[in-house]
Amino acid sequence: MKLASLILALAPTTAWCGDVITNVTDLLTCLGLNGKEGVDFKIEGTVVWAPSLSSETFCAKPSSGYVLLEDKALWPSKTLSDGDVIRAKGRTIKPNNGFVVAHCLSIDLIGHVKPDPPVDAMMDDVLAGKHPYYPI
Repeated sequence: MKLASLILALAPTTAWCGDVITNVTDLLTCLGLNGKEGVDFKIEGTVVWAPSLSSETFCAKPSSGYVLLEDKALWPSKTLSDGDVIRAKGRTIKPNNGFVVAHCLSIDLIGHVKPDPPVDAMMDDVLAGKHPYYPI
């Protein structure tokens, strides 16, 4: 009987605890038109291309693939550069356009590496989706 009371007492405090996504493969399943809002993520990776003066969106390459992130935490200060190694924490949101995006709430700069060079690609490669989000 004591165990049941303990479980019931803890239930309200543990019900809100969700998993934090730490890899791109899982995060990508939560993004897009049929994505899931309110999913927390923590991703470490290298900035492939940084935000621009007109957009807070940037591309990062963790070990498991590429992902587009929204730099709401820093934009418009634009302190990220290609090759920066970052730790981004955030939550998926659905803005007015209807697509669920990875919205950064904090971005920590943890290092810098030489950015990967652009890939040589033919238009057929691009149309086939062979180099998504990667500079070509």
